[in-house]
Amino acid sequence: MQHQALGGGSELRHLHGREAELTELTELVVSHPLVTLAGPGGVGKSSLAEAVAAHAEPVFPDGVLMVRLAEVRAGAVLDAVSSAVELPRTGGGDRAEALARWLRPRRALLVVDNCEHLVEEVVEVLTHLLAEPRREGCLHVLTTSRRTLGLPLEQVLPVLPLALPGPQDPPEAVAATPSASLFLERVRGRDRSFVVPTGQWSAVGELCRRLDGLPLALELAAGRASVLGIPRLLARLETGLGVVSQQHLDGSGRVRTIEAVYDWSEQLLSEQARALLRGLSVFTGSFDIAAVDAVLGTTGAIGEWDDALSELVETSLVVREHRHDRYRLLETVRQRASERWDDEQAQAQIRRKHAEHYLTAAIRAGEGFKSGPERDWLEGLISDEPNLRVALAQALRRGDADGDLAVQGLAAAANLPLYWWTRGQHREGFDWLRSALDTVGEAAPVELRGAALFGMAFLWAHDGDDWLTAATYCREAVDLLGGPRAEPGETPILGYLLCLLGEAHGFAGETELAVTLTGRGRDLIARYPDPWGLAFAEWNVGFAHQCAGEPETAERHYREMVQIQSEHGSRLELMIGHNSLGELAERRGDHETARDHYARGLELRRNLGAIRLGYAHGSLPLSLLALARVSRALGDADTARTYAQQGHAAAAQMQDQQTVLACARELELLDAGPETATLRRQGTGWVVRLGDESTVLADSKGLRHLHTLLTRPEQPVRATTLAGLVDGAEPAGGDAGPLLDRQAVAAYRARLGALDADIDEATEDGDETRLRTAQDERDALVAELARATGLGGRLRVDKSDAERARINVTRTVRDAIERIGTDCPRLTEHLRSSVRTGTWCAYHPTTPVIWTTSGADTSP
Repeated sequence: MQHQALGGGSELRHLHGREAELTELTELVVSHPLVTLAGPGGVGKSSLAEAVAAHAEPVFPDGVLMVRLAEVRAGAVLDAVSSAVELPRTGGGDRAEALARWLRPRRALLVVDNCEHLVEEVVEVLTHLLAEPRREGCLHVLTTSRRTLGLPLEQVLPVLPLALPGPQDPPEAVAATPSASLFLERVRGRDRSFVVPTGQWSAVGELCRRLDGLPLALELAAGRASVLGIPRLLARLETGLGVVSQQHLDGSGRVRTIEAVYDWSEQLLSEQARALLRGLSVFTGSFDIAAVDAVLGTTGAIGEWDDALSELVETSLVVREHRHDRYRLLETVRQRASERWDDEQAQAQIRRKHAEHYLTAAIRAGEGFKSGPERDWLEGLISDEPNLRVALAQALRRGDADGDLAVQGLAAAANLPLYWWTRGQHREGFDWLRSALDTVGEAAPVELRGAALFGMAFLWAHDGDDWLTAATYCREAVDLLGGPRAEPGETPILGYLLCLLGEAHGFAGETELAVTLTGRGRDLIARYPDPWGLAFAEWNVGFAHQCAGEPETAERHYREMVQIQSEHGSRLELMIGHNSLGELAERRGDHETARDHYARGLELRRNLGAIRLGYAHGSLPLSLLALARVSRALGDADTARTYAQQGHAAAAQMQDQQTVLACARELELLDAGPETATLRRQGTGWVVRLGDESTVLADSKGLRHLHTLLTRPEQPVRATTLAGLVDGAEPAGGDAGPLLDRQAVAAYRARLGALDADIDEATEDGDETRLRTAQDERDALVAELARATGLGGRLRVDKSDAERARINVTRTVRDAIERIGTDCPRLTEHLRSSVRTGTWCAYHPTTPVIWTTSGADTSP
């Protein structure tokens, strides 16, 4: 998880007169789990929250996480928070609970800004985050809102207007007051030569009092001061506010200053600027000038609104973000401007044009994302994301959805799975696709519906490694398109679906079907000018052959994938191809080639920000771990240690405990002197030795299986391959045993997540009894899940050859390990913790051991 920029693209400004509040609030935030800054619009809550976050950041080693809800509309709070805090995946479970598991252990400060229009949704999310009993060193939350949240843990600090000058104050006293200081700073920011003439200081004081010391009102007034001068500005304000004040009284009869000043500021605008400001209220977050021309343009001429936009920027009604050349409205201004529409039909037309523009841009970006290089398209989509969410919601609104716009919304969502995947927003993307299909129904072309189902299958599989459900979506789409033998329609989507379905069968151990499906898919995609799709297909064909125990054929297809994208530019596919080639090279012992491929893959991963892509394509920590392994094998201990340390830190930050342990084991291998062990043939039996322990055992299938695994440390071997080494071409028979359905697996995984959190808390609290209880239950659940799903917890297909081999290899290997334990208990303990069996089997040494296996005869 990365620390978030505090300024939203701008530097933190000096807090005039709020130093005492800053100190008090910082202490409150550090000592309480939930603090709310409450106050009227324009009083400076956001600026104060940013300052507090910067001031308190050293206390929170996991950083400050900013969520800005001003640009979020109803129904999207969970999406916005998950995206802002970089929730990697849900693991297939409830997204709110996954978010809570991701954030609760963090010693971080979560700042949620502008909650007032989404209080119910914010409360729902924070209830999950703060539900567990509090302990030292965990998540704290700071919110800003015009009204309190009403949660039991909430500490409320009212934010008051800035202090005002007195009517009789001398010039130096006026200048020193926070309200006047802020006003003059903003004026001089526009006109560095501005000075207050002698005799006009009382007018400055009166102006601040007239504006109630509200920072936003002072900023809006400052936008006119250098042009009008202080006396004339004050006269205009008094006249303007007098005219509008009767419309802006609160319950006590007091003028609502911000609304009144906004109305006064608007009256001074040109007619074109007023029309533009009203139109800009349909935008959310930031936008560029091209979007303004596309959504609000009436003449078709480029730059139609340039003069009006300049007028709005000069008067502080629109903020320009110079770094990215984009614009935005402060939320108070946006809300007020949106109330200026007096023609509902005209407003509806503009909202439709807004949706059409961003949906069209999303379709174009999704296509560009596939053509590569992805970085520019990625950054553009990130910038447009708030407006894109509004556009999708507009297009897919139930009940009154426009048919053509809804189809366009479906097309946009179907083009974005790679973006959501790269950003780790799997479930948000899945939900948009599901909503789009439900809204559009059969009104969309079948190829488009098939593309949406492909996106759903792709995102679901990579979110929770649930390939069984992914295969269900693929089959639904394949049937929709006429079956696996159908000729493709206008797009190669049938080929995409067959490749993904083949990948699912590869994970299930049904390799013959995987090879057939992916080959058919590749042949269909090859009919189209689609480099990304063809490279995708080549990888899937290669993966199917890799699952089938044919590494040479797999490597040929992986190389073809890399060649295609070396010419066409998809950095994402290049990364995947290099990682796959690195894996094959490492398995055959070519560590130098593996290092080159892994290093190139890591470079591409970091450039894309593709930190975690799921089981099939790994994560940043796994890339670092792979480089540590091959560097150690090449004798470069210093480089290996650096990569292992970086992988350990990255995995800990991502709460990937399995990779944390693997990196720790790698460091142990580097730091400790390994023991020497023996498992080799001697006549018709086997010699087994570790240190002073030794024994001679009669030959068995299990010992031969063990020998194969020990000669290939860290390299997974298919159970069918092990069975074939012993019994010839036909895998051993046997009952497939009990299966778990998807709901049961989800329940197991949810319980495992809760136990992981319990173990973390018990470790921090030093509660050994609670720790042992949680660990024992977790070990039992993992064992049960592994028995029913195979290595890695992936669902399997009942009575497949792979499943029969899994059962028999598991039984024979475990039997051999127990036989060794009669005379070599220490070695048996090492093998129990280091040998994994399932559809794929592997030896992952938990302690450093060098094995002597030479001279063994492994023939049956």
